[in-house]
Amino acid sequence: MNGQSIEIDNTDAEGRLILSDAIYHGSTEFNAHTLIDVASLTGSRMTLDDAYAPQITACNADLCNVGVKGAGACTAALFLKSFVEGVDPVDGEASPRVRCAHIDIVGSMEVSRGSAYQDAGMAGRPTQCVSTGLSVSNSV
Repeated sequence: MNGQSIEIDNTDAEGRLILSDAIYHGSTEFNAHTLIDVASLTGSRMTLDDAYAPQITACNADLCNVGVKGAGACTAALFLKSFVEGVDPVDGEASPRVRCAHIDIVGSMEVSRGSAYQDAGMAGRPTQCVSTGLSVSNSV
């Protein structure tokens, strides 16, 4: 959607392709200052460390949909970040126009045994996480 070409090295990583269009659309059409996506892409915490960028940029296209084994979470985060319009500061600006976050829900969407905190069944963890995050950011 943003004109970048993508080399497909793994057809099992199709979710990030669809999500990248949604992220680009959301960051360009709605003039959002914060963009949060919730999906099950990698099952890990992701860091936006540019040291991982060559794994998804050194290919035959603008981007590759996967990096090397062992850095999937980091390369997935960088892949998605490249579709957020305004996430990098523009010349002369101290901060970016858009803040973004990816919350991965693999492994946290269902609770097999209930506890005092959480009943057995669907966890709703992304809802709790986003709600708490918004409460904290609004109180600052």
